[in-house]
Amino acid sequence: MYKRIISICIAAGMLIFSVLIGKAMAPERHPVNSLAQYLDEKSSGEPYAYAQIRMVSPYVSPYAEGTAEISWEFFKTAEAFEEYLLAKEEEDTVFEGSFMEFVYYRYQLEEGIHALDLYHSLKERYDEEDSSIYASVAGKRTSAYYFKQWPSDGIDKIIVVKEGALYGMECKGTIDSEFYKEFAHKLFSRIALRTLEAVDFSGWGLSEETLYWVDHEEREIQLENPERTFLEVRGIDANWNGQALMENFAMLKEADYKIRLCEDAPFFQIHFSFAEEIPKTGYRDYLFNGFCADEKYEMTVKNLETGELYQQSNVFLSIELPDMISFVDLDADGYLDMQVERPVHSSGERAVIEEYKGPYYMLWNQEEKIFEVKRDTEIFWRRFQNEREKNKTEYVVQPGDTLWGIAKKFYGLGSWYERIEEENHEVLSKEKYLMPGVRIRIPYRD
Repeated sequence: MYKRIISICIAAGMLIFSVLIGKAMAPERHPVNSLAQYLDEKSSGEPYAYAQIRMVSPYVSPYAEGTAEISWEFFKTAEAFEEYLLAKEEEDTVFEGSFMEFVYYRYQLEEGIHALDLYHSLKERYDEEDSSIYASVAGKRTSAYYFKQWPSDGIDKIIVVKEGALYGMECKGTIDSEFYKEFAHKLFSRIALRTLEAVDFSGWGLSEETLYWVDHEEREIQLENPERTFLEVRGIDANWNGQALMENFAMLKEADYKIRLCEDAPFFQIHFSFAEEIPKTGYRDYLFNGFCADEKYEMTVKNLETGELYQQSNVFLSIELPDMISFVDLDADGYLDMQVERPVHSSGERAVIEEYKGPYYMLWNQEEKIFEVKRDTEIFWRRFQNEREKNKTEYVVQPGDTLWGIAKKFYGLGSWYERIEEENHEVLSKEKYLMPGVRIRIPYRD
């Protein structure tokens, strides 16, 4: 009798133990409505978390609660997580019946990975012709930026980056009717949105330029021909709650050019730096679209070979355009000059642009070793004179030559001899006659 009772107890204990073990090893089941909260709580303490979710529901109506089976994998290193994730993506899983399978993962962003780097990585990995990844900001929540991908080849994906972590949701499977398929898509979106505490995905689209400034304070750009370097910084007001794109406004802080002004000249360093300290606040009104303002930059011109400082003065440059200077021989004197394409920051319909006449010019004065601001009319006249000087022909007077004959030879009209006489006034005034061997200049025929 006792042996029989003991046997029954042992059998019952083994049954209970097996049930408990089975339950412990079986995937967790949770009501669909609490799935978002559960996923968020379960993965919040893990840097790398991966969940396989299988929706189990008779789908009586779009409002049926249903249940979900969840199996978790956690990883301590990014390498282990990436290896597992890639292996999962390569699996050729066959889905049968009316089930929806979800994949949820949370990836802690590591130090040194910036928004633009991550964006390029995601584009390379997930971007498709008919389902492209793009970045946007939800409403005015400028602290978060999002990457999304919508249906492609029967797979829904939502990829979101928020507060130092990447969250991913994928939905695979087959649904018997369009009604249930639409419900599954809505449920999938709801889980993702609730999990990430985002209530609105509509907002500003982020360009790669804007993405760069999401988590950078400055940027250095290097260009060639001529060799030049620009340092940009963000000019923002920490107290401003304006539009996202305007909050990420960048301005030029420094510009540095290395250039020869002519073929035989030494290399010059022409350096520009913002003349006033960039304020941490106070940009709210300034950055608002529709203002036009002068920006003073200190310009220094230095001989890089000798270190001699030739010039130090203030000039006007556009605050938002790094590469606004071109080097051209404007007056045809053989030395490069500077043309400033945009001397002021201007934008919007209310900008008083008529007060600023577009580009201005700084001509190189070789004698004084400085750049001088000149009006376009003076530049035109200098160019005209220099080109005439370059196009003058030298002629050695031959025996029997006359000014009339020389003029007829070069111009076809002897009556134009006065031009030659005027051009060579100093030489001819010393000679009583037009002597053979004398060098005279023949002016350009215009």
